[in-house]
Amino acid sequence: MKACTVYKTDKEYLIVTTSKTEDWIWVEDEPIFRVLIEDKDNKLIEAVFEALKSSKVEIPNIPVENILTRQKEILKKMGQKSYTSLYKKSNSCSVSRDENDMVKISPYKPYMPGKFSSGLVVVSEGVVKVNMSVIPVSELERLLIDILSHDYKM
Repeated sequence: MKACTVYKTDKEYLIVTTSKTEDWIWVEDEPIFRVLIEDKDNKLIEAVFEALKSSKVEIPNIPVENILTRQKEILKKMGQKSYTSLYKKSNSCSVSRDENDMVKISPYKPYMPGKFSSGLVVVSEGVVKVNMSVIPVSELERLLIDILSHDYKM
């Protein structure tokens, strides 16, 4: 499976590749894409597909002492100060694609409503699954934009 995380702020979408370690832990990875909300012509879905293509499985495990350094580097490349501030000012979801061309979009909300420092969890009632062999790319982009336009924070 390939995956990425998409954050929607007031001005842009941040598309962050995610890769799975040998211990099956998903971590944010590169490349990272920035697409202005006003950009048209499928730029968002193109960036998502590029991130999915770049997603890796069984990357080397990350030593615990290196996790904070890695997170800071990823945040810097996203132009963000912290995950807490990013979570507060954005809506987000994961996008995954399996070997059968099934795409799953899973919106996130704060782990504890109103508390952003404790992380994010999937909003199960908002999850959408589509088969890429029967849905046009433009429809997938529209679904993604719709999901990211909904605020699940409360």
